[in-house]
Amino acid sequence: MNLENNRVPPTLIGNNVTVRLGSAEDIDNIIKYYEENKIFLQQFSDPVSVERYTKGFWLEELNKRFIDFKSDQALRLFIFSNKTNEIIGFCNFYNFIRGAFHACYLGYGISKKEEGNGRMTEALRISIPFIFDILKLHRIMANYDPKNYKSALLLKKLGFEQEGIAKKYLYYHCRWNEHVLTALTNDNLKFINY
Repeated sequence: MNLENNRVPPTLIGNNVTVRLGSAEDIDNIIKYYEENKIFLQQFSDPVSVERYTKGFWLEELNKRFIDFKSDQALRLFIFSNKTNEIIGFCNFYNFIRGAFHACYLGYGISKKEEGNGRMTEALRISIPFIFDILKLHRIMANYDPKNYKSALLLKKLGFEQEGIAKKYLYYHCRWNEHVLTALTNDNLKFINY
């Protein structure tokens, strides 16, 4: 695969949200997002480490995210409100696999106060075309806890199709949890030169 090392990380602008990589100027905003949503984000994951609430962690993490994008490994984006410019969520496309597969995984989270108002749907609707049309991936896989009805509805709305159930898939809340496996495919990608 010929990587475009000079490619520029995207800034994707919708009616209500802008989706982009974080920068050093965003660190206070990032920490605020995680602090305000600490309990809410733990519904389907374990608590994050204390270091996630420090500037040092985010300086290193944002640099890693930039390198991951440039090296065709991942695209981890923050969702910004166009009205307030605060971070209201994230959508991470990660574990890029090229070769005959050309796929990645999707993980996402929205702030408690923005839940249910369509901001995550909008963010993913403007992000997925970049993944398919610019980065030329064929498949995006997104998996969710069966108790997470909101994720089920979101993914269905975006066209993800259920492909199965994975028993003992992710470990959080002191046990292995099953997940519903879904995927969205890029039917416009016909030929891959790898």
